[in-house]
Amino acid sequence: MVKGLQEVKDFKKAMPQFFKSRNVTNGDYYVVVQGLEAYQQANPFINCPSLECTYWCCPLGPVQMCLCLLNPCTYCLYAKVRVKKKAFNEDIWSLMEKYNIKAEIREETSAAGEPFAIFYCDPL
Repeated sequence: MVKGLQEVKDFKKAMPQFFKSRNVTNGDYYVVVQGLEAYQQANPFINCPSLECTYWCCPLGPVQMCLCLLNPCTYCLYAKVRVKKKAFNEDIWSLMEKYNIKAEIREETSAAGEPFAIFYCDPL
């Protein structure tokens, strides 16, 4: 699982053993890292996470969240995120298929509230 900005930076530094054991090439691994970075950078609040909290929660807490979900501006703000997620899931899935690895960005979030990428292998 890869979550958060720091984990993507660490993920980029060196190929994890998981990928090495599947004989993933450096070029293909680089494409995966680039896809994760593109998805992460698509978040409109990437440089100011506290602003995202303010957008979704202040001043009305749970009521504010419901209002944001109904607000068309929210869909415009996050449109790029949806596009990058779809591109990652389609492109990387097909790229990693030859190594018997499935990769996807799921809608679940970590304890810190960040979406994460999951890589797993099919049984051999």
